[in-house]
This record gives sequence, structure tokens and C-alpha cells, in this order.
Amino acid sequence: MGNVIGVIAVSCPAADMGGLTAARPLGTLPFGGRYRLLDFPLSNMVNAGLRTVGIITSFHYRSVLDHLRAGKEWLLDRKTGGLFILPGHGKE
Repeated sequence: MGNVIGVIAVSCPAADMGGLTAARPLGTLPFGGRYRLLDFPLSNMVNAGLRTVGIITSFHYRSVLDHLRAGKEWLLDRKTGGLFILPGHGKE
């Protein structure tokens, strides 16, 4: 799967979860005390053989950066391909 790029959108404007998403995107909400909701589609893409994944976020993307870092936990810290954070336009 060398010519495939996975894209995950972690900001969902339709999901209003009140205080839970006031300071972070929906994809970075904790699940099970250890994981974030973003971890599941990201792990699925890596397990399916994708080596290039883009994460699209439009607001409060600092928590996305803090959680993903360089993508080492998913073996996406590479020179070709890897993990790309694509901040959209929106408030920080």
C-alpha cells in the first residue's frame, strides 16, 4: 500500500459534548483511561499497512500534537511517509 494516504479528521463540529470538548477536539477525548478516540482509527490504518497518515484538525490542536508527538508509538516516525498533522483554519 505504498500509494495510499490515510486521513483522519479529529474535529467534528456537529458533535457538541459540552464541557468535554470545550478545550480539545472530539478525537482526543480519553477512552478507557489509557487511550484516546483518535488511537483507534490510527491503529487500524497502521495495521492495514498504511505508512502515511494525515490528521486534520481545525481547533485546539495542541492536545493532538501533545498526544501524537512524532508518531513513534504507531511506527510512523519515518523519513518517507509517516504522520502529518494538518491544522485547518479555525480558532486555537
